[in-house]
Amino acid sequence: MGKNLTKNREVADARDFYMRPRVRELLVRAVREPIKSVIVTAGAGYGKTQTISTFLDPENGDINERKTHRFWMQIFEMDNLVERFWVSFTKVIAPVNAPLAKRLTLLGFPESERKYERFSALVSAETSSEIRRIFVFDDFHLIENKAILRFFERFMESPFLNTALIFISRQEPRVNPAGLAERGMVFRIEEEDLRFSKDEMHSYLEAIGITLPAQEDTDIYNATGGWPLAVRLIGLALKNNLNRRDRALSSMKSGVFKFIETEIFAPLTNEEKKLLVRLALIDHLPPALLHELTGSEEKSAWAVLDKVSSFVRYDAYSDAFRAHRLFKEFLQRRCELLTSEEKRRVYSRAAKWCHENDFKSDAVTYYEKAGDYSGLADVAHALTRMTPGRVARFLL
Repeated sequence: MGKNLTKNREVADARDFYMRPRVRELLVRAVREPIKSVIVTAGAGYGKTQTISTFLDPENGDINERKTHRFWMQIFEMDNLVERFWVSFTKVIAPVNAPLAKRLTLLGFPESERKYERFSALVSAETSSEIRRIFVFDDFHLIENKAILRFFERFMESPFLNTALIFISRQEPRVNPAGLAERGMVFRIEEEDLRFSKDEMHSYLEAIGITLPAQEDTDIYNATGGWPLAVRLIGLALKNNLNRRDRALSSMKSGVFKFIETEIFAPLTNEEKKLLVRLALIDHLPPALLHELTGSEEKSAWAVLDKVSSFVRYDAYSDAFRAHRLFKEFLQRRCELLTSEEKRRVYSRAAKWCHENDFKSDAVTYYEKAGDYSGLADVAHALTRMTPGRVARFLL
């Protein structure tokens, strides 16, 4: 990566950050025939838009083996209005093909099968074996209108020559084109694909002039979890505080927490915020314990977890939900949203469940935090000669 740097260090730094060799190869594969649709799904801070934009930049040469027309549509919530959506869609086409844009404007939004066939005929008439067309729909998760989603399903299913669609979304798109995936015509890029590996983070830091001892390299990677936003921020912080790595780590966290507050936390309702903070009090959260803690709110809890799925995932190996450590630390710093009684109830319920399900050390921790010393005594009475010594010592 470092060899690619030019005299314009900041520009090269940004390009190399998003276009790591592994990610570049993934995208090159993604736009090859016969693939018609590329679905890029990842949460905030994963660099989805910048990665695709950098890849499609004509100056980068990644897809310039033949002439390519690029159409980029930035989607907003207002685009759920059919009329607004169609104006936005045709305006994206106009700079490249004004006659086609005019004909599509006159046609209007193709809500019926017959009208879509007319749309398909107009678009097909403009295809060429010499020119590839790539449509990008950014922030696609904002589309909820069923008529517009149906339009996109038809668009994905249409066999337009040399045409690829790229959907950038924070959540799984609400489209279900029949049989495309089975025919190898859909390519998926997800969070794990965009997340930095430890070696990639090391190469990035070296490229911007930062070399760390192996243990510090590992500590910083563990702190960021490979999340691109955090890696980017730690790189900037280390450049400014190379001799004060503790300060750089603090600076990175501050930047990440501000981002989470603005992009993730602020849009939630107060009840949703409190629910997440309550769950963040628990270290090991199996689905059964989630059920116990949320009760009648369980449906709401699943909906909230879906909203923050970039930072909270279900780990099948441990049968528990795991939060990104920076996100969990952010939530734990927002405990002022809960009263002392609300926190006590969470710990008390968790302790009781852990006790009943043989998580003795967890039960001890939560009984103590709940101030329930009779519960601690119950755990002690339940100990047997077969209890591991470390658990007994922990209780004492």
